[in-house]
Amino acid sequence: MKRLLIILPCFFISFFVMGKIYNNDLILVKSYPADAEKYQTCQGNISLIFNKEIQFENIYSILLDGIFVNGSIDRKTLIIPYNSLIQGTDHVLTVKKDALVGKDSSLVEKNINIHFRTIQQPVVKRKQLPDFIVDNTDGKTFTEAIEAANNTTKEGRFIIFVKKRVEGYDIGFKDYGEAFKSHSYRPQYGAILCRDKVSIIGEDNGNTSIYHRSIREGINSTAVLVLDSTANNFYMQDIAVKNTMPFVGDPTRAVTIQEKSSHNIYKSVRMISGQDTYYTQNTKTYLEDCEIHGTIDFICGSGDVFFKNTLLYEGSWPGNMLTAHNGRNCKYGYVFDHCTVAGEQGFYYGRPWYNYCKTVFLHTMLNATPYLQGWNDPIHPAPDASLEEYDNRNSENTFYSIRGKALSASEAAVYTIENVLGYDDNWRPAQYTLQSPSPSDIHLFGNHLQWQDNNKVLYWAIVKDGNVIDFTTQNAYFLISPGKYSVRAANLMGGLGSASIEISFRQ
Repeated sequence: MKRLLIILPCFFISFFVMGKIYNNDLILVKSYPADAEKYQTCQGNISLIFNKEIQFENIYSILLDGIFVNGSIDRKTLIIPYNSLIQGTDHVLTVKKDALVGKDSSLVEKNINIHFRTIQQPVVKRKQLPDFIVDNTDGKTFTEAIEAANNTTKEGRFIIFVKKRVEGYDIGFKDYGEAFKSHSYRPQYGAILCRDKVSIIGEDNGNTSIYHRSIREGINSTAVLVLDSTANNFYMQDIAVKNTMPFVGDPTRAVTIQEKSSHNIYKSVRMISGQDTYYTQNTKTYLEDCEIHGTIDFICGSGDVFFKNTLLYEGSWPGNMLTAHNGRNCKYGYVFDHCTVAGEQGFYYGRPWYNYCKTVFLHTMLNATPYLQGWNDPIHPAPDASLEEYDNRNSENTFYSIRGKALSASEAAVYTIENVLGYDDNWRPAQYTLQSPSPSDIHLFGNHLQWQDNNKVLYWAIVKDGNVIDFTTQNAYFLISPGKYSVRAANLMGGLGSASIEISFRQ
């Protein structure tokens, strides 16, 4: 019994000490990015989530690559913004143990280091020229380009290049009624893409467009371009897609892109219509630096879709609703990050279409004013709808809706590109939107234009007097007529970066 009496006090003392240590330690629970992340975007936030509410103790003890950086605190979360990191480089965020203290005076036991590597352009294994050039001459229309893509036996990516044309390309529409005999409607789409790994590249975002005017309204019968369920891994850049059917009130549904496929990417694309402008169906998609114009439910459908730095422009209609998510086949839903809402009057963030709807607005600039209700009533009963927002601002205030959930910083930090689009297969689409830099060493030797080769360039576009005139996979080009020449480089998906300096050539 004496030995038992000696052991028991020791046990209770040990338990008490361990309990005291645990209760007074400030512990990092989660970080975004996680330590050793290899695909971090070159601009964004680093979020560190702790087990307790925190406050600054020594702000000069927070360093990115050894240099002091400013951060902010939202309850349990430390947020470090960063900009313009070089692609494909290694970085480390260091939070020294004296940088933070818990609001209950708890302390960090040791320095925290978060290592990450920024995304970089994939290396091009074999250069290739565009497969089809659209300029509206005989045999070179947009619909013929889509037919060529659908019918090709080529392996690998099929690239369609659309030359700029101020008036755009009216692609008309085709009656697909025979293919949809079981439906009550007769779809009259502009074109249906059925092949995977197709890129559609415009020469100039402001002066390159495809369009048609629907003859009747309907969400499943009006799209300018349909991506069928087999048209996965689609890429589009620097082009506008317009449905020019006039909007005269609900319902006037006129779709630009109807998306049934997955793993699609849009870079600097404009979609312009009234109601149901962009229609997603069970997709996983990434949009960056895009514009979507509309009125009612103009981003609608299902799937996980991430909108980065995208402009949502709402037209003149008193019941404008930005979104209508239906909650099917998704984990995160529609996520808008660092987007902008602008337009002619007030708006609703959106409304649930079916149950399990998920829509999130993060760090969004509200140049138009949301209605006080914030989220409109559901189209169908949706008690499980998740309508969320964090840090959406205008120049005067931060708006939180009545119906939507105001996320905490730690809850908002979960909505990263890596989580939303790569949670089940590690898809990292942001690396494919990186633009190849223009050649900086362009020289003229006689009538030969030359520049340095680059293993991240798929092809080069030759520009004469401001217009793309030809393409090459060589880092040289033979000039045959006088003019001002420059060169643009294409990334792995075929999208063109900015032009090099101009070189004047006189014969």
